[in-house]
Amino acid sequence: MIRSFARDLMDGKADQSSLIPKFCEICKKVKTEEVICQLHREKDNIPANCSACIEFKSE
Repeated sequence: MIRSFARDLMDGKADQSSLIPKFCEICKKVKTEEVICQLHREKDNIPANCSACIEFKSE
C-alpha cells in the first residue's frame, strides 16, 4: 500500500484530491494492525508490558 502510493507520487499519478484520503487510509492501517508496535518490539529491547502506544492513542 505504501509502496504503491510512493510509486504513484513519483510517477505523478497521484492527484491532489487523492492525497489526504490515501494518507488517512495508510494511517488507519498502521494503527489497526499495530505496525509501529511490531517494529518497536523487533528492533528494540522493550518490556513486555510497554504501554507507549496505548498512552499515545488516548491523547
